[in-house]
Amino acid sequence: MRCRLILSSSPSLLLGGAGGGDLAGFGKMLLKAVPKGDVAAFVLRGSGSSAEDAAARAAVAALCRPLQDAGVAFVVEGRADLAVELGCDGVQVPANRTTVRAVRRALGADAIVGALCGEAETEEGLRHAAMEAGEAEADYVAFPAGERDTLAWWAELMEVPCVAWDADPGDAEALAETGAEFIALAPALWEAADPAAAVARVQAALA
Repeated sequence: MRCRLILSSSPSLLLGGAGGGDLAGFGKMLLKAVPKGDVAAFVLRGSGSSAEDAAARAAVAALCRPLQDAGVAFVVEGRADLAVELGCDGVQVPANRTTVRAVRRALGADAIVGALCGEAETEEGLRHAAMEAGEAEADYVAFPAGERDTLAWWAELMEVPCVAWDADPGDAEALAETGAEFIALAPALWEAADPAAAVARVQAALA
């Protein structure tokens, strides 16, 4: 199975008030980068705080439809309410059985529900949280990109796809060799001189 890419926003995107920081500039970079790789999804990162509500709504309004038109699923971090209200494709939540199950009920069977395993977990804790999320009908589980053994273990034994989360572009080829179905590039990608070229290099490495 081919390994596809996931892009995500910088957490700072939602910290600039209703405009969401430099939303227009970020949108241009994002839409220029998407055609350079096999991008399956985009994750709008946030804390889930109500203080980010206006900025999150502005970001969804600006980015969701153009990305969907490009064949890229739009996923909101921690905001199932916005995903339902604004027509997003899904939501990413912590890998917790109760949370994943509740979000699945709220969004329905057709929506994407992703489960992110926290970096603070031990290897055993990561695996346990991921298995609980999978049992609760998560569509994917995401592990920190540094947890290559766990990624390989999951990819070999489980049917639910896994994501190497916050990956350095230079590690993409090695991460693909773990069997991970998706590589989510770290938001530091947008600090590169040419993010679109960086995505193209990652795609070339995966090919």
